[in-house]
Amino acid sequence: MGENSKIGRRDKVRDVVSRLSPLGGIAAGFGAFNIALAVVDSSFSLGLLRLLVALLLGTTVGLAVVALWRHVLPPSGNVTGHAPRDALASSILAYGRELAATNKHSALVDLRNRASRMLHLVGARETRQELGELTLVSAAALADRLTQASVLTDDLGWSVFENGNTDEAAENIDEAIQLLTEQLDLGADPREQLLNLRAKAYRHMASIEAERRHFDLAFERIENAKSDAEQLPEPDQAIHLAQLDYTKSHLLTRQLDARVGKDGRIDPTSPEYPMLCEAQGLCEKAAKTFEAHFDLERAAKTAHLRCRIGRHLGPTALREAEASLHDAELTVSRNLRILKA
Repeated sequence: MGENSKIGRRDKVRDVVSRLSPLGGIAAGFGAFNIALAVVDSSFSLGLLRLLVALLLGTTVGLAVVALWRHVLPPSGNVTGHAPRDALASSILAYGRELAATNKHSALVDLRNRASRMLHLVGARETRQELGELTLVSAAALADRLTQASVLTDDLGWSVFENGNTDEAAENIDEAIQLLTEQLDLGADPREQLLNLRAKAYRHMASIEAERRHFDLAFERIENAKSDAEQLPEPDQAIHLAQLDYTKSHLLTRQLDARVGKDGRIDPTSPEYPMLCEAQGLCEKAAKTFEAHFDLERAAKTAHLRCRIGRHLGPTALREAEASLHDAELTVSRNLRILKA
């Protein structure tokens, strides 16, 4: 008899009411018609006028009944009045709170590990953060260091950064890096997962340091991440290294945008030209890896970055980049249709 059963009962009531609302309007109209006849009889003698007044009153009351039901009971499948993704996020969080309240630590960790990325993809940052906070307690109770570090990196790290709290995000990710480093120094297993997560944490820190305008430190973090990624097996190694190439290209492009403007043309004699060439080369390299591994989401992001770089190279490069972006978007759309078929 939890939240889902309540939602189910409410949906059934709403469906019944939605069918009965027109009947309610007719009944109200009929009642109003009789009342109107009684009132009109004392003042008018024309039957047509009686009918018009009665219909007007009945229609008004009937519409009021329908409007009231629709206000009291929201549409089916959208019980809270919010978008479906918000309803989904709320349900996940409600279940997580229930598991935390009953100290079902393993179940809560499992729920978070399955739901965290999905919450990230739908933009439910606050939900992801709260679920992470609950999970952090359970992971500590289970001495699950990998999950602790994962929560600190993603739920309480990157999501917090996306919400604009750079300092808190950096503090949590740094804590995750320290925790992972301790486990790796102890020779803890699973080593590959620990390295994978630490490479990700370093990469996130590179973006955070760039936001702080600490570009030298950001590039240092990228090198830290690269050192970990190179120890991973394929295909994880290739994907991680491509992500780092994309991140570095993005940081270089940000620097170029700050120096010459987003649409500033950079010619071969410009002092920024070597930086532009490096950004372009890293972006192209990342794009090839993502396409080879059928990573459509990241391939599309890289195509967007190519357009930003193309603005600095000139009209021809920009047209080529825009054509590449168009192709990437078509590929994503085509594959989504295949998945839905």
